[in-house]
Amino acid sequence: MADLKGTISYFAKAIFGDSIKVRFRPSFFPFTEPSAEADCSCPICKGKGCRMCKNTGWIEIGGCGLVNPKVLEFAGLDPNEWQGFAFGFGIERMAIIKYGIEDIRLFSQNDIRFLRQFEQ
Repeated sequence: MADLKGTISYFAKAIFGDSIKVRFRPSFFPFTEPSAEADCSCPICKGKGCRMCKNTGWIEIGGCGLVNPKVLEFAGLDPNEWQGFAFGFGIERMAIIKYGIEDIRLFSQNDIRFLRQFEQ
């Protein structure tokens, strides 16, 4: 679990900046055990509380956990020999957090004025 936490923390800092803090809350996902929800301190208000983070100072970035040994068995791998971790972060969620976008529906409306701001 320490490797998973380190990987997610590194990822969050690479996306949102070195000052970001990451926390993990216990959760349940059927294919991982243990499972957690990963949150990062709000990069908009720096953890003080704003509309983006619902005044909590934290934003959920996704779920994660260690691969359940049963999943490894079904894949034909010996769980005594193999292990892994899994995480899932939506690309829209990352963009919303990074750029302070207030409405996820903007991504699916195909408004070229909105989408052009992400061109490189």
